[in-house]
Amino acid sequence: MDPLAEKYYSILPYAYCLGNPIRLIDIDGRDPGDFFRTRNGAANDWGKLYNARSIAEGQEYGSTIYRTTKNGKSGYTYTVPAVGGNDHVTESAALAGKKPVADIHSHGEYEEGYDNNIFSPKDKWNNYNKKIDGYLTTPDGSLKKYDVNSAKTSVVNTDLPSDPKDPERKNDVSPTNTQTPVPATPEATPTLLPTPALAPAPAPTPIQPKPWVLF
Repeated sequence: MDPLAEKYYSILPYAYCLGNPIRLIDIDGRDPGDFFRTRNGAANDWGKLYNARSIAEGQEYGSTIYRTTKNGKSGYTYTVPAVGGNDHVTESAALAGKKPVADIHSHGEYEEGYDNNIFSPKDKWNNYNKKIDGYLTTPDGSLKKYDVNSAKTSVVNTDLPSDPKDPERKNDVSPTNTQTPVPATPEATPTLLPTPALAPAPAPTPIQPKPWVLF
């Protein structure tokens, strides 16, 4: 059962990924994002969490950043990301009743022949049609923002995990495996004991010839 089922009465308590496991992932069953006072803060946290996975898997991730409140304060958070292909993704939608203010997606690993580190025309049209700003994490390690009103792109920071194959790489923060292997317990570790020396084999008993009897 979802440990936060009481917060999402509109969804079945046993539903995984907001009832949409084809498009969404949910590793630990918690909320789809933490609370941030700014949209840039939410986008930066998303990039640090998902850009490495996107690069390692060669797939685009996409989420929606939406307005929320915590302890009476207004702020922002993001949805559990949807996973797309190597050159496309449909961002997971905000919960019912929540106001989307931006979306964010990654561009996966560096691939020659693709516009890896910039908003594509399709990306910009997507934000224009939704009338919200867009954020992009890139294989060169950048977080970029597209302002839908001014149609201008800006760089928020360049300290995200980056692809070592990217010739435009901005840092040396390598993507790592996001799943930490569980260390073996002492009980699970086999104990190696010395193999005892084999006892010398006994010498064979000589076979005595039987006497021949002549009739």
